[in-house]
This record gives sequence, structure tokens and C-alpha cells, in this order.
Amino acid sequence: MANVEGQVIHDGKVVGYFEYYGSSSIAPTAFFDTWDEVWQHWRTMPEATCTCGKAVSVMLYTEYGGGSYWPSEACLTCHAITGIRCGYDEPLDINEWPKDGHPLGDEHQTEWARLCNG
Repeated sequence: MANVEGQVIHDGKVVGYFEYYGSSSIAPTAFFDTWDEVWQHWRTMPEATCTCGKAVSVMLYTEYGGGSYWPSEACLTCHAITGIRCGYDEPLDINEWPKDGHPLGDEHQTEWARLCNG
């Protein structure tokens, strides 16, 4: 089982963190402001829902397999991922998503992803 760091990216900034469940290739619905908060909820698959209806377009990045990302939606107020939580899910075009690397450039990849990429 490979659980690794994930990031919620909006408007060119990392705005949240989550634990990505590599063995099932899915992000939980909840995300947090800091990596320390993610660690406090490690392996609990925390859930969150949007109650305000203000979800925005984001990119989800995971360091799993050396790093990849895909488009999704999330409510930044409710800390809830409301869109696609797996880079291989429909309606994503499997020929286009997920993309390798980090959406802000490879220099933003996590240390673990850099190690995986050699």
C-alpha cells in the first residue's frame, strides 16, 4: 500500500493537502490547510461535503508514482473535494489525464516524487 501526499492547487498556489490512497488510486473528500493536519488524520479517509455551493476549479496533484495531476473541483471554504478524486476516472479523457509532473512545474514536486523520478 502506498499512501502519499496530495495537494489541492488553485490559481497557481497550493491551497490544501490530502493523503492520496495509492492502492485504490483515490483522494478522500476532505483536505486540510497543513501537512501536519493530514498526518493527524492519516489512514482515516476523512470525509467532507460542500454545504455552501462555492466549489471552484482546481488541480489535484499526487506524488504517487513520481507525481501526476488532473483537473477537479473543490470547495475552498468547506475543505471538500467535490470533483474527480482519481486521475483515471470518467469523464477524464484517459489519453490526456493524468499528466506527469506537477502543474506548477517540476521544481514544485515533493521530495518523495523527486526521489521516485531519480
